[in-house]
Amino acid sequence: MAHLPSEEFPKIRVFGSIGWVASGIFSIIFIRFLNTDFDGTNIPFYCGAGVSFIAAFTNLGLPNTPPLAKGQKATLIDAFGLGTVQLMKNKNFAIFIVLSFLSMIPFAMYYSYFSEFLLFIDTKYISVTINWGVLFEMGFMLLVPVAIKKFGLRKTMIYGLVALVIRYLSFYAGGVITQPWMYYIGILIHGLIFGFFYVGGQIYIDKKAPKHLKSQAQGFIFLVTFGLGLLAGNFLCAKLIDYYHTDAGYNWDAIWAVTTIFSAVLLVLFVIFFRNKDVD
Repeated sequence: MAHLPSEEFPKIRVFGSIGWVASGIFSIIFIRFLNTDFDGTNIPFYCGAGVSFIAAFTNLGLPNTPPLAKGQKATLIDAFGLGTVQLMKNKNFAIFIVLSFLSMIPFAMYYSYFSEFLLFIDTKYISVTINWGVLFEMGFMLLVPVAIKKFGLRKTMIYGLVALVIRYLSFYAGGVITQPWMYYIGILIHGLIFGFFYVGGQIYIDKKAPKHLKSQAQGFIFLVTFGLGLLAGNFLCAKLIDYYHTDAGYNWDAIWAVTTIFSAVLLVLFVIFFRNKDVD
């Protein structure tokens, strides 16, 4: 974000979505052409390690971006972006941070455990099935700047949470009325959730943080959401899944019902309490 307006960030982030799609294609190569099991094995971890090693060297070619605080004494607080905590004196900013953290609880059910659900319903190509959502994510990501210009940043993030509710409602309804095609609604709108709310949140952070804290603020929101939030979400979702486990199997309809209600409550809280003229 140091090299272009924050509203343009989604155009760069879309390449991350392309990488996800590439991983799905890679899994097909293993399964169909190399005749080797991929999903449910340790092969994806070896592939991820190899690609990460290559990426580390590729990153050496990125533009030189010296930190604004270069030459100043750095602490662990700075390293973890905790200097941004001072921004939480602003009530609206604090509400955004808390609700972003809580949003990771239902988000984790899809992000970490949806593959378990797909295994439960005997899905053959799990990576490919999930990657349909990432394929559509590319389009949604490019719509983020358009949505911000048309609706404002606050409404854009609200639409992301609306999509979160729709996702789990479609999973719940698909199971209750036995219409598996409805599961794809929740899969295909993944990019709408991630792009509009979480990438929108990164843009909000960039706008609210003072110049010398912008980089720290990005680290802070990532720590709150995909760090601590996802960690807490993983533990709580695991407890929820275990709670609805019986000798007959897992009651996924009940699990999706709980995540739908939780997501709806988050949406209502965000609409009521997150008010800021800077993002309208």
